Amino acid sequence: MTIPDRPNSHTPGASLPFWRRLQWRLVLYFIVLTLLPLAVVMTYTMSATRSQARQQAMAQLQSVAELKSQQISALLENDLASLNLLIAGDSRRDQFIRLAMPNVGDREADLQAVNNALTDAVARESSVHEFFFYDALGRVLASSDAAKIGEVVAYQPYFKPALEAPHIQPPFYELGSDELTMVVTVPVYGPGNTLLGILAARVDTAELANIMQIRTGLGDLGETFLVRSENNYLLTPSRFEGYPLEHAYHSTGIDRGLAGGSGASTYESYHGRDVLGAYLWLPELESALVAEMDTDEALEYFNDARAAALIVGTVAAVAAVVFGLLLASRISHPITLLTQAAAQITGGNLSERVEVRGRHEIGVLAAAFNQMADQFQELVGSLETRVADRTRDLFLTLEVGFLASQLEDRSTLLPELVEFIRDRFNLYYTQVYLLDDAKRYAVLEAGTGEVGQQLMALGHRLDVDGRSIVANSVRLLRPILVADTVASEIHLPNPLLPDTQSEVAIPLIVGGQVLGVLDMQAVEAGTFNEDNLPVFQAMANQIAATIQSAQAYTEIREAVERADVLNRRLTRESWQRYLSEAATGEGIGYHYDLHALEPLEQTVPLATETASSGGNGHHQQVVEPIVLRGQAIGAIELGGDGVESLTDEDRELVQQVADRIAVTVEQFRAFDATQAALAQTEMLYRASERLNEATSAQELLAAVLETVNISDANRAGVNVFER
Repeated sequence: MTIPDRPNSHTPGASLPFWRRLQWRLVLYFIVLTLLPLAVVMTYTMSATRSQARQQAMAQLQSVAELKSQQISALLENDLASLNLLIAGDSRRDQFIRLAMPNVGDREADLQAVNNALTDAVARESSVHEFFFYDALGRVLASSDAAKIGEVVAYQPYFKPALEAPHIQPPFYELGSDELTMVVTVPVYGPGNTLLGILAARVDTAELANIMQIRTGLGDLGETFLVRSENNYLLTPSRFEGYPLEHAYHSTGIDRGLAGGSGASTYESYHGRDVLGAYLWLPELESALVAEMDTDEALEYFNDARAAALIVGTVAAVAAVVFGLLLASRISHPITLLTQAAAQITGGNLSERVEVRGRHEIGVLAAAFNQMADQFQELVGSLETRVADRTRDLFLTLEVGFLASQLEDRSTLLPELVEFIRDRFNLYYTQVYLLDDAKRYAVLEAGTGEVGQQLMALGHRLDVDGRSIVANSVRLLRPILVADTVASEIHLPNPLLPDTQSEVAIPLIVGGQVLGVLDMQAVEAGTFNEDNLPVFQAMANQIAATIQSAQAYTEIREAVERADVLNRRLTRESWQRYLSEAATGEGIGYHYDLHALEPLEQTVPLATETASSGGNGHHQQVVEPIVLRGQAIGAIELGGDGVESLTDEDRELVQQVADRIAVTVEQFRAFDATQAALAQTEMLYRASERLNEATSAQELLAAVLETVNISDANRAGVNVFER
């Protein structure tokens, strides 16, 4: 063999532009595959972290708002307790009662004693400006402020509610005063449970401001404040300058709180900053309590973490790029050598070899490449074998797909599905229930293992109205999850499945209709949980759709079979009626002896299948039915000495002739039926003209008799009676 001269070392690969070279493509792919997941993970992580930080901040704000609400309630309850304490003793209570009753006891002594008690109480209670006592008409009888004795409070907003029960009057501007005040009252009853007076405490609203000014858990820019329902005025001062109390303020938190709601949200505060806010309604103050925190400050730790993550991600990206360059060079260099060697062999230098060492795939490729020249002839010879092997693999793949597509029968489909689910998810037991027609019981249709076979043999079913997990899933139309059967109150143990520790039942729903339930059990607690429940829900939806498709296929197949039976019956009846009108006997037939066509005087019953029979050992006969819409309406009978030598092609030709005859005679029958209908229509039209032309009863009766005689000529007779 003559080896051609070694070609020029310049190879086609060396002239490729850089964007087509494998080295740079590998670098690009490596960078994309490295940075894209990193970017996705970082984006998702940052989003989840931000959401979590926001939720934590809102939860903290709600806790702060709830704590301050409890402090306010404790303050008001303490004031009520102070009032009750003043009249707790019998002697002190008697002093208040005598003071409210005219001309009873030593009034001056009682007044002095009551005033001293009220003054001492004010000294003890820092949150109270004044304690005072007034009668049922609203006249102040005693007070820790002597100047208030004799005043009338009957027109104050707290007067009427205080006559019936202990009362807390929300902050208001008292008549004759320009300062907000709160009043807490307790009724005082005398003998016979008669209302004699009201003991009241004027609460210092500054205590509310003190509670609101505590900014624990609010950061440097956070605040809590109270807003009155009256005109949306601030009840406690703002921590920011330039926001007076007597001014209407609005924000999402303020408006929702004053509307009686409670919760947390992100919105723009009354002072124009983006905040996280929590709000709730305080009915005893007729005010909304709002706790707000600056958004940037609340998410400060998240922002720091995001910056750190970006730095780490950038460093990782740079490292990935550098590593990608090195790796791409190591991968592409041997491939470049292989490309050059391939070019040499293409030029005829079959002795060219590649020296690439390594136990990786490229090293194996180089070794295989070096064997290519020696095995070239064998490679060509083995090409057909390799093609056959690939064809066989493809056929097996198609066969597996075809086998999967045949799972239309529910009895075959469901057992294979439950076994696949158990093996795929490494479960303890899997089963499928389907509801009966009455929707009364869930009947076990498929179960895995020996337990499933035992339950199927017992005809296991569950009452839909029962307490089982499966029954609850059917009734509630949602999955029933038992993460740990030991701690569950709804799990009913099955003695055949003693190792069940976790279970989930998912309804099989299609179009709002429950078909059944997919029940899965595991030996480890926590196998089924809220995180993986959507996966099993999606799987159940697919199973439900598959079951419905199988049922629909079965129904369609049964409908087609019924339609086919009906079609054959109608075809048979129509042809029997047609033959009975066209001829007498059992049918119409013709005989052809290769010379002439003659009608048969008598026909034999129709054959429904192709058959052969011998006569006296010499005569053979073949019968081919003439079939129309699945119904045999005639037959072709072949006889003679050459019948036994008919080939498959000859028989196929006979069958095609029979099919053509069936179509042709059906056209004749349809034509005859059409002609008969047209003749009857013409006859009725002429009869109608005769009836319209009649001018007397005798002419009309004659026209009727003629019409009846024409249309019913084959009937026994017609009777017409005239009155």
